[in-house]
Amino acid sequence: MFELHDSPTFNYISFLRTLNISCLESSIRFLLKRERVKKDYLSLLLLEFIKVIFTQSRCLYGLHTNSTHLASEILINAIETIPEAKTCLSTVSVFSGTKSGSNGEKLYSSLSKFLLNIKTLYIEDAKITKDLALLINSQRNLQKIIIKQYHDRKSNSTENEVCSLYIKNSPSVIHLEYEAYCFAMPLLPKFENLKKLIVKIDGIEFTRDEYEPLFTSSFKKLEAFTWLCSQSFYLDIFSRFILFNGQNLRQITLRARDDGNSRLLLDSITITCLNLQSYEGPIAKDDVNELSKLLETCKHLKSLRFYPSRLLFMTSEFDDLLDVITNISPKSLMELKLMDSWKISLKPFENFLKSREMMEKPIEFHCDPGIMVTPKFRKICTKYQKKNILDFNMGGSYFD
Repeated sequence: MFELHDSPTFNYISFLRTLNISCLESSIRFLLKRERVKKDYLSLLLLEFIKVIFTQSRCLYGLHTNSTHLASEILINAIETIPEAKTCLSTVSVFSGTKSGSNGEKLYSSLSKFLLNIKTLYIEDAKITKDLALLINSQRNLQKIIIKQYHDRKSNSTENEVCSLYIKNSPSVIHLEYEAYCFAMPLLPKFENLKKLIVKIDGIEFTRDEYEPLFTSSFKKLEAFTWLCSQSFYLDIFSRFILFNGQNLRQITLRARDDGNSRLLLDSITITCLNLQSYEGPIAKDDVNELSKLLETCKHLKSLRFYPSRLLFMTSEFDDLLDVITNISPKSLMELKLMDSWKISLKPFENFLKSREMMEKPIEFHCDPGIMVTPKFRKICTKYQKKNILDFNMGGSYFD
């Protein structure tokens, strides 16, 4: 006869590989929703659950601390008082955390003593502090850092920059993604072996002097570079960056406005990025020669996504640029996407599709809804769709 004190056939806790503190807390609250329990009882129960996990799960791979102030406080207590925590946490390779009051910073400090083998670090809605820098510095083989700050404003940008100076050089990091109101520029020189750099800035506009870390940073192994900015910026600065760091670039994504320097950018790509496969960025209607050189030099281009290098919502002609693509007819090209307010005439578009048909190379074509408005355009699209030459999608904008 089975009795309650018998050991279970399987110890499910021992198979636990990912611990999400927020989910654990929510589950306990759900179990107790009909009971009017005091905060102390909830805290004790949560602590006991964490203790069981730390003592019986010997191989945690993921730890997610996106939790309340209460849960963070209890987790800190568990880490510092349960001896088995050191063994359990030593195998964690993926960690994510978020802002949870002052306890969030204390948590990073406590975890830095036990979490030494993180490979992927995801921090959401939290400032760069000394404690976060301590957690980053304690890692032996950190490879990927993602920091997203949705609610930070300029008042915190200075603190972010100062505290980022506490982060030591980390040659193991190959992926850095930073999304915030303001990017902490001093971070850049810390990661010289980056293969992927993604920066998304939604607010502050930098001066030329503030872009200096782009000049002083060396990323010879960089393969993918993304810089999205809601403000205008200096394409000549990024042209220089690409000249020094573009030897291995396969993907470039730039979204910002600079009416005068798209030629410099395209020339830099042509000179340096021989292995480029994808370009998404600005081009001016007069950059015919620059586009021609780029297509002739970059033989591996699969995707071109253009937005006009001028003020938003001003229509630009794409006919001459499309003629260049038609005449050179890059065989590797699989996608052409026009973002924002481009204007195309019927004849150049039809010639482009004829060239794809002659090569027997289908093309994905995406455009702003304002481009294809006449029945003749739609008729041409339908014709080449039936021939399986055109995969047509109407939609998309600068903000996609």
